[in-house]
Amino acid sequence: MVYKKDKILSEEDIKHWNNLKKTVDLKLNNKINKTFTFKNSIKFNQDLRKIEPHNNLIIDEKKGYRKDIGIIPLKKSSSENLRIDKKKLNLLKRGKLKPEKILDLHGYNYLEAKSRSINFVKENFSMGLRLILIITGKGSIKNNKKHGNPHLKEGILKKSLKSWIYESEMSPNILGIISSHISHGGEGAFYIYLKKNYKT
Repeated sequence: MVYKKDKILSEEDIKHWNNLKKTVDLKLNNKINKTFTFKNSIKFNQDLRKIEPHNNLIIDEKKGYRKDIGIIPLKKSSSENLRIDKKKLNLLKRGKLKPEKILDLHGYNYLEAKSRSINFVKENFSMGLRLILIITGKGSIKNNKKHGNPHLKEGILKKSLKSWIYESEMSPNILGIISSHISHGGEGAFYIYLKKNYKT
């Protein structure tokens, strides 16, 4: 077997090699740099911004602005907390069950919609109702720009509804929240199936 002698690199080759090494190192460092990615595709550096979970805002201390990020992802246990029996779930998905009360959030801003949704769930639970419907609308990029969040492809109310309710005091009384059948609004509306209230 014949071994070739190592090639001696010229100064120009070494210069090119060092430049290449710098660009690779830079790319690797950028990948390692921690970023948080929310469901709404907004990315931000941990050291530059902080989150206020109670009002869903990103605070950018360097640029000095506040930006609504919509929904902060829930813990898996609450967001996947579907406790509706299979038979009922099947009827809901096929639009065979009629909601007992409906709330339409069109025309309300983020904070109004949040408080109305939670109060709506409270009132109907206290009256002993089981199936209610909240219409959020599908939303649009135009509306998201208006709310200060142009990156969201879905409506901010639609994105946020589940977190409002699962993070409220009403969470233990919710058996499930699912998108409604097309006859009740489709993806722009949600069925909220409540526990039976034995106090009524």
